[in-house]
Amino acid sequence: MSTSAGETRAEVLAPVKDDKRYQDYRAKTDMREPYRLPAEALKDVTDMVVYDVAEAPLIAFINPGSGGRVGEKLSSTLAKSLGAEQVYNPVKSQQNPVKVLRKIWDNLSDLEASGDPRGGEIKRRMKVAACGGDGTVAWVLGAVKAAQLDPEPAVTIMPLGTGNDLSRTFKWGSQFKSKWVKKPEAIYTQLKRMAEGPKLELDVWKVKITAPNASMLVKEELPPGFIPLSGEGTTVEALSWNYISVGVDAESAYRFHHLRNTKPYLASTRMLNQMWYGICGFRAGWFCCPPGVKNKVSIEIMKENNTWTDLELPSSVKALILLNLQSYGGGRNIFGTKLGRKDKENFQQPKFNDGLIEVVGLGHGVHTAFVLTNVRHAIRLAQCRAVRMKIRAPERPDGEPGRTYMQLDGEPWPQAIPSGKSEQPLVMEVTLEGKSLLVMNPKALKGQPSTSNGHTEIATTANGYGGNAVAGGERAVELTAVPDEPPATQVEGETSAAGSEMAKTGLDAKEEAGMSGDGKPGPESAPATEEVGAPSGAQDSTEDTETATPVAEVEAHPTGKEASEQNEEIKAEAAKEELKEEPKEEAKEEAKK
Repeated sequence: MSTSAGETRAEVLAPVKDDKRYQDYRAKTDMREPYRLPAEALKDVTDMVVYDVAEAPLIAFINPGSGGRVGEKLSSTLAKSLGAEQVYNPVKSQQNPVKVLRKIWDNLSDLEASGDPRGGEIKRRMKVAACGGDGTVAWVLGAVKAAQLDPEPAVTIMPLGTGNDLSRTFKWGSQFKSKWVKKPEAIYTQLKRMAEGPKLELDVWKVKITAPNASMLVKEELPPGFIPLSGEGTTVEALSWNYISVGVDAESAYRFHHLRNTKPYLASTRMLNQMWYGICGFRAGWFCCPPGVKNKVSIEIMKENNTWTDLELPSSVKALILLNLQSYGGGRNIFGTKLGRKDKENFQQPKFNDGLIEVVGLGHGVHTAFVLTNVRHAIRLAQCRAVRMKIRAPERPDGEPGRTYMQLDGEPWPQAIPSGKSEQPLVMEVTLEGKSLLVMNPKALKGQPSTSNGHTEIATTANGYGGNAVAGGERAVELTAVPDEPPATQVEGETSAAGSEMAKTGLDAKEEAGMSGDGKPGPESAPATEEVGAPSGAQDSTEDTETATPVAEVEAHPTGKEASEQNEEIKAEAAKEELKEEPKEEAKEEAKK
């Protein structure tokens, strides 16, 4: 940092090699960090372009408890890929997504206010990775809204949960892939797709629940996304991106979640999770003639004319579901893919950004089984702009409140409700709140038409359900920046030259490991490590000695029989050397003659 004469030099925070905190940080972060030069120091040094900002600045929130506890392994892998300071555990209070995002945006705003244009450019390019199940993704999406960021960063997904419906919709896969933590080239490819994927809009729905008294809205039983709106505690509000349900399906989900939380060893794998989910469905009464939701729920819907109308519920409906995505319960499209002649009069093909929500119902156990195996579709009830449900149980002899089960984006809970017609009902209102930005996997868009600037043009049916690409906007200042959102057709197998160089640096390249062309160690090769990344503390202290000149080993002096045996061996070796030297001496004599 240069200063003029008379000025005091600003303090530079530099790492101290022997500092334990720095050693812990170095062991967790990426390989480049201890050796990195700032961009300002590298400008005009070579023909390579040194960019002021990254192509897609990325931070990641990882739920360590998702996906059979694989979150910790992925956290370590991403820390070595992105840097430890860009990977967070949202369960920790100091790493709460709202706090982290607000602080980053405040820092970038300060940078922008100081006249540095990088602050605004980083905001515009920023992406946030949500690594977990649907609950974790909804948590991060909610944090982006709660932090009131401008502009809002797009959220990308790495699936770790059981259902992963949001991940399926945006083509990031149905489950965690072990190669992400085993093969460096796999995590490189995944991060590359996150950087290149286009941003699409997703409808956001506000869910408002009003109860006759505060005792019916127990904070500990509600999903974490709900916040109180009134001092009396009679109104709470949350956001939804996936689906909302009332009835037997929510009870099944609640039983499974309770089992997983109280006895995690019974739900340690994805297959076990699915088995127990089916058992919980049986116990919830799918096949034992459960009462229809009509006994507790009356519903109004708002069509496009902004007027409320009553919706008659069939008595056969045991679970009432409001769909924003065409992926429910682990990828099932329960609305169905085709519209019949009668349905076309009242429905349009649903999209996740059309401002409409689909109201469907599931019947008894057999009907539900057919729906979940894609043999039939759910009972289509309505497609509307808003929903209002009034919920109360039949009158009970003891006068106690009734109970039903609800579900919000995969988070179920038991909900106390008034009983008897004389009581005021519990009211749930679902209205359109706005849009969120999510990143679509560019691999799913391979072959889509491109615009003149090389960017992929997303048609409204590009993903099967609809979604329009969001333009990044023009830069207001002149910056040296990598191309914004490169063509989505550049996917695995079509890595750029720069990407290949990065892969070579971070992967198990033979030349970098001192391997010769035939795979055998070269003359100066060092022992290969099992994992590419920052070495642990123990490795870090000894890695310099692996390629240094070997130090002679100290041997103990042999005694007795061992000594005599060694003396004999030494004599035999000496005799061999003499025999070797004799031909050399004879050759010298012949040369003199």
